[in-house]
Amino acid sequence: MKKGSDKKKPCDVSEVFESLGKYHAVQYFLACLPSMFVTMININFVFVAGDLDFRTVIEIGGKNNRVLAGVLFSYVIYFGEMIFALFAMLVPYWKNLIRIINTPSLLFLSYIFIIRESPRWQMLNGKMKEAKHTIQLVAKMNKLEIDFEELKEMNDDQLKEKFNIDNYKVKEGFQEIFTSREILKRLAVASFCRFTCGFVYYGLIINSVWLPGNKYTNFLLSTVMSFPGELMALYFMNKIGRKVPLIVGYLICGITVVASPYVAPVWAKITLYLIGKMVISACFTGIITYTMELYPTSTRGSLLSMGSITSRVGAMLAPLTPMLVPISPALPCVLFALSSVLSSILLTITPETKDLPLMDTIGQVNAHAVVVNNEKRKNCETVVTKM
Repeated sequence: MKKGSDKKKPCDVSEVFESLGKYHAVQYFLACLPSMFVTMININFVFVAGDLDFRTVIEIGGKNNRVLAGVLFSYVIYFGEMIFALFAMLVPYWKNLIRIINTPSLLFLSYIFIIRESPRWQMLNGKMKEAKHTIQLVAKMNKLEIDFEELKEMNDDQLKEKFNIDNYKVKEGFQEIFTSREILKRLAVASFCRFTCGFVYYGLIINSVWLPGNKYTNFLLSTVMSFPGELMALYFMNKIGRKVPLIVGYLICGITVVASPYVAPVWAKITLYLIGKMVISACFTGIITYTMELYPTSTRGSLLSMGSITSRVGAMLAPLTPMLVPISPALPCVLFALSSVLSSILLTITPETKDLPLMDTIGQVNAHAVVVNNEKRKNCETVVTKM
């Protein structure tokens, strides 16, 4: 037997986050678990917890795993919704139901000491010692052979260069956000799209109890339909890109939802309704992944929080839509459709982000926007010349 035959080939420090491993699995599981219980307890709070957990997962993993991270994260949320529906069927008394779904959440206070911050964020905020420690932990848990001495001796600039992180001396905040037209455009589009997801997604769940048949069964079916929607998002967003599947998805959702009240057969009414629910589920995960890629790391948390606010506004308006049924049974679905179609139109003015690295600063976003606009201008001039 040859010595060293089983020894793994050493890898570069920069390759630590390019493939998923035990560290990613553990951190991802811990990040996702609260969202399942939070979904059962409070729909609005899941937006905050989800954005924070999802942002960490996105920044830790490589660019090839972003959509997969979003899909798996959403599955946990949908599983929580499904469990809630089953508990509601089995435990109809509301006080007992509240005790069951709230108690496990107390365990998540321990996450203060367990969940680790993204090393990318640590490097951008000058916490180089903590970033090196996190990288070492990732390498050990994922059983990657890296030169720990080389990592230890790297200065701040060398470490940032390894992970393609540009240096910037001034921390970016709201002043830089509101002076960048490109960031404001992306923020406006993404915020409205997230409002639509919160409004339509939870509006369809809430209004599902008014469909013909058993209200518990209809609610359960509306949660189950989210699972195939995520598979659609995973396939099309990896195969085609981010923009086109989202544009088409919002459009299909609007068409199916608005058609549902106007068809006579019960089976057709429920089928169209559930198709709309399935598609908006795919859009929900898709738009979160897309907005993660639209924003730079330096202000990603703040910008996502703004989008999260609009999501919660949509989720808060969703329970009010059943009040419109006495005016017209189709009115809630008409509002859902209008919001979806408008989101589809707005997405045409934002850039494609598939296969692009995460931007770290607003300056990088602005520079990339200039390059994209120049390419579009040249293409238009070429077409005009040929005509």
